[in-house]
Amino acid sequence: MLICTPDYLQKQVRESGIVDGRHHLIIDTFDHQKIEYYIQKRVASIESETWDRLAEKLGRIGLWEYEDYED
Repeated sequence: MLICTPDYLQKQVRESGIVDGRHHLIIDTFDHQKIEYYIQKRVASIESETWDRLAEKLGRIGLWEYEDYED
């Protein structure tokens, strides 16, 4: 997960024209406690019957090293 500000995103858009917003957490000011609380709340709200499905859902929040991995 990339934690960034709107200013950072604006700079990236100016430089490359397009920014893919997946796996980004956009904040106004850096507040470690707020960020940690937000992530904990998001993760705790995710439920699934299987590990594979749970991992898939968690992958929507942050990039996982096994994303799109197939046996």
